[in-house]
Amino acid sequence: MKKLCVFVVVSVMALVMGANVSAGIIDAGPITYTTSIGAFWWMSGDLADGIVSSDIFNDAEWLGFGSSEILTVDFDLHGTYALAAVDVTYLAASWWDQRAPARIDLTFSTDGVNYGDLVTETSFIGDDGIQTKSIGVPDVTCQYVKAVLTAPQVNGNYWHRLSEFTFSEVPEPATMSLLGVGLLALVRRKK
Repeated sequence: MKKLCVFVVVSVMALVMGANVSAGIIDAGPITYTTSIGAFWWMSGDLADGIVSSDIFNDAEWLGFGSSEILTVDFDLHGTYALAAVDVTYLAASWWDQRAPARIDLTFSTDGVNYGDLVTETSFIGDDGIQTKSIGVPDVTCQYVKAVLTAPQVNGNYWHRLSEFTFSEVPEPATMSLLGVGLLALVRRKK
């Protein structure tokens, strides 16, 4: 009987933890955005469609901006969320003059007018390939996220290719409570 109880507790914990990971990603469907560059975009991809493309030649999934530009993207999440992280997927390909961003500044707002809680990220991986950088954010509840991307200061003409921004929310208290109950059951079983 004890083995069955342990099996049930471990199974429930695995399900809760699995559900927590997938439930933490905000649905990309309703997310919209505007950009500061507009006509200078040279690809037609969508930065918030929930698709991270592995095909770097698929212009429908990649957006680009030039080395001399600063790109501002204003996201509307169409709902208020307690954010935990913002993931940015980009391409670094030295053989193709594609560079990782030098810097991303994130700010957050509930009304789309007043932004605060600045988070700056500068440690992007420049190795060749598709990279995803997860940027942890402070305990902030928002509907709007402003991302300002700065190109690296390098000689020559370089491009920056972005595939996706993904927004993760803080796990629900109910999910964390279930996980705590499962852990408590395991601790009590060991005694």
